[in-house]
Amino acid sequence: MALGLSACGDQVVGQFDGTGGASSGAATEVASDGADETAAAADPVCFGDDFDDNVLDADMWNTWTEEGAVVEEASGWVKFTPASMGLFDTGIVANHLHHVDFNDGWARMQVPTPPQPERPVLVFLQVIDEPWILSVALTQGFVDVFTSNDANRLHQEQVAVEAYPGWIGIRASDGEVIFERSDDGETWTELTRAPMPAEMPDAHPLVMAQTFGEDTTGGFVAVDNVEVCVR
Repeated sequence: MALGLSACGDQVVGQFDGTGGASSGAATEVASDGADETAAAADPVCFGDDFDDNVLDADMWNTWTEEGAVVEEASGWVKFTPASMGLFDTGIVANHLHHVDFNDGWARMQVPTPPQPERPVLVFLQVIDEPWILSVALTQGFVDVFTSNDANRLHQEQVAVEAYPGWIGIRASDGEVIFERSDDGETWTELTRAPMPAEMPDAHPLVMAQTFGEDTTGGFVAVDNVEVCVR
């Protein structure tokens, strides 16, 4: 069943041991009852993956590849080797067991090896509840963000950066989507924000690398510590 919060007593709340930065380990189950109910319901419910066992978790992720692209979990990362020409991509997407109500929460990801600025490659973190998409990406010296309804971009913006941030994030709060960056996964800085395009009661994260031209440089792009939390 999809993850979610419950406000009733004697309900099970799934939560990671750590909810900031790089969470790891299996989800723990905490029953809320009586006086503990309010505190438990206020805590975020999280799931995530630190990619430390060198095998992509089939209970969490579905994968795809196009035109010779490769995706693998190795050396504590997910490594994407994009296609050598565009427009093709490869990625991982959370399965039906990991859908959430993404109207008050966040999705975050570490990017230890982004694409070199000269490469025609993007690495994305997206939150999707079809047809709605919230997206943040690193490409060619920019953090690229957008919200969309299927193929129609509702908001799009590129923020130039001198150096890529170590982490990127998408946060939903009070009817807005806030795109964020961090160097350590703990302290987050707002890049820009936009109106939340719609309620997203059945949302899931997607991570991918995409080639949009001839990629003569080649090489992999790596991500780590994907985390989604909702209240």
